[in-house]
Formats: sequence, C-alpha cells, structure tokens
Amino acid sequence: MINILLVEDNPGDALLIQEYLTDTNEFTCEISHVDSLGKAINTLESNTYEIVLLDLFLPDSQGLVTCMTLLDKFSDLPIIVLTGLDDDDVGKWASKMGAQDFLFKNDLNTDLLTRSITYALERHQQNRKIKSIAYDLSVMKRRLEEGQELARLGTWEYEQGKEIMYWSDEVYVLFGYKKGKIIPTIDQFLSRFSTESAAQLKDHIAQSMQEGFELSMDLPTVSGPTAWVNLKMKPKTIKNETHLVLGIVQDITAHKTKS
Repeated sequence: MINILLVEDNPGDALLIQEYLTDTNEFTCEISHVDSLGKAINTLESNTYEIVLLDLFLPDSQGLVTCMTLLDKFSDLPIIVLTGLDDDDVGKWASKMGAQDFLFKNDLNTDLLTRSITYALERHQQNRKIKSIAYDLSVMKRRLEEGQELARLGTWEYEQGKEIMYWSDEVYVLFGYKKGKIIPTIDQFLSRFSTESAAQLKDHIAQSMQEGFELSMDLPTVSGPTAWVNLKMKPKTIKNETHLVLGIVQDITAHKTKS
C-alpha cells in the first residue's frame, strides 16, 4: 500500500488524478487530498506518506517556491511536481531542487502516473542507500583519522614514476606541514630526512618495489615536530607487476628518547 498525498487546488484535476491512480494495476494506494501548501505541511507533519504529488500553483504559494518550501521542510520525501504550464525550464529547475519527477497535467494518464510514481520511489530508495553508505564511509574515515592521530601514525602511497604521493592527514602533522599549503611529493617526503637517510629510504622504496617484500626502518628527522619515525612499507602488485608501495610513518620519538 502506497500512501500518497495529492496537493491540488483544482477539484477537477484532483478528481481526474485520483481516478487515474485508482485504475492502476501496478500497486494499491491510499490517496489523501489537500488544496493548499499550508494544509499539505500540516498534513505531512502529522501523517506518514511515501510520496507527494504537488501542484506548483496553489492559493497560498505560486511557482517553484512551492516545491522549494516543501523540500526544505521534508527533504527526505519524494515529490512529483505537477503543472498546467507547458514549460520545460520549470521542470528542470524543480528537478535541480530535488523533485523526483515533473509532469505536465495535459499529458497525465494512468500509465504515466504509475511509471512516474514507481520510478520515483525506486530512485528515492536508491538515493537513501547511497546516502547511508556515504555516511557510514564518512564515519569510518573519521574514526580512522582519529585513530591515526592518537597513534601518531600516518599512511602514504608512492607510485613508481610519479612525483606526487598520497599522504593521510597525520603525515602532514608528523612532518610539520599544513595540508593544502604544499604538494605531497616524494621530494617533500624525503626532505624531512638527512641526505644519507633520504638516500637510504629511497633505496628501500625501490628495493621493496623490485623484490616484492615488506621493509621497516627507524630514521631520525632533520626538521619538523617529530624527531624519530618508524617507516614500514610493502609493495602492491597489480597484474603481476609492482608499481605501488604502501607505507606507514609513525612517531617513535618518545620510545627513542627513553632508550
């Protein structure tokens, strides 16, 4: 059962739309009808609906602001906009605002309304899943960043033949850089070590890439807030070829000072 709220001030149009929906064989629905935006808002605040069919031109609201007002108050509710105006631009703007579909009243029939409602509900469900996944990923990213901050540990990647590396936020912190102020290149990475240590690290990266095994080393830094770091790296093989080294860098200054 699909609960539909029809917001339409023209009694003839409202009756015709309800008849179209009654004739469909694709789903069963219960239709509530109101004739103004104010009544629609009051009804939505006290009842649950799966979808809204919204006329843009109502006694208390005219044009796209009708759609905008309803979406602002009920952002998670799929809305299909209805209008008697033969204006594609209005439909495009309504879609940009967040409406699931836009239908001209003169084109309405049972099949068109049925398809529009079905697809709108499917798209809305997919959008909710995507938003849920995006939220879960953002939570995981935040927890990872917080964990790296607590452990004073950053992650990095270096791809053979490319100057720019990937650094996690904590790498910038450990090396005393501000994210966005520098480009994370291999030269910037190596510059935090003495000439001898940088050469040794560069050899280790190349060795890890060529021979395909993990390496670990402790190195003193020459600048930045961290005096000693531990670097671990391992190659990542793609299609039997190694072009990428994944690594971590961790602040071990306290450990080195104690020993």
